[in-house]
Amino acid sequence: MRRPGRILVALLLGFSLGWQWTVLQSVAWASMLVQRTAESGFSVAVRTTFDGSRPCSLCRLSREGRDAQQKSEGGVFLKKLDVLASDSKPVSIGLGVTEEPPAPPEFTAERRSEPPAHEPPRAA
Repeated sequence: MRRPGRILVALLLGFSLGWQWTVLQSVAWASMLVQRTAESGFSVAVRTTFDGSRPCSLCRLSREGRDAQQKSEGGVFLKKLDVLASDSKPVSIGLGVTEEPPAPPEFTAERRSEPPAHEPPRAA
């Protein structure tokens, strides 16, 4: 039962991050490469697939979905920031320091002249 739970959590995380659009775009590119390689040579298929001038329907769907998701996420974030900014009061921060900070205390250690009470342990 642990493995399906982990897979489910990974899928939900991927969807929350928008990975479905990346997977859809990868599938679109792969299908375009296969189709265009059959029609023309491999180098021409690669060039026409990735130049962006002739997107397929999956490419358009992926772009529209990604753009819609970014707009909806950005709008929520900006609304949250506006709410926080409108309820808050202005705060003035005085940066002009007129006093010098106190000096850190000096730490001194006594010197020892006698040897340690016990000998160091021997390696076994």
